[in-house]
Amino acid sequence: MPLPLDEILSFTANKYEVTVATIKYARALSQEHNDATEITVAGNRTEKLTLLAMREVLSGNIEYIFDDKKEKTSRR
Repeated sequence: MPLPLDEILSFTANKYEVTVATIKYARALSQEHNDATEITVAGNRTEKLTLLAMREVLSGNIEYIFDDKKEKTSRR
């Protein structure tokens, strides 16, 4: 399935947050499927994990909460 450009362009919320959520979801899917980059989604059809993750996050099927608290480090 192609890249969902219409959904990306019409997305009005914070694009940084949705990008982070997509990356983390794609990483979790990859780990769940033994570090695969493609998975079978219907019958014999395969799909790239990044596109699947992007579509799921943009459509609202995956909910995310972005915590922007930054860790403070101190130098000695």
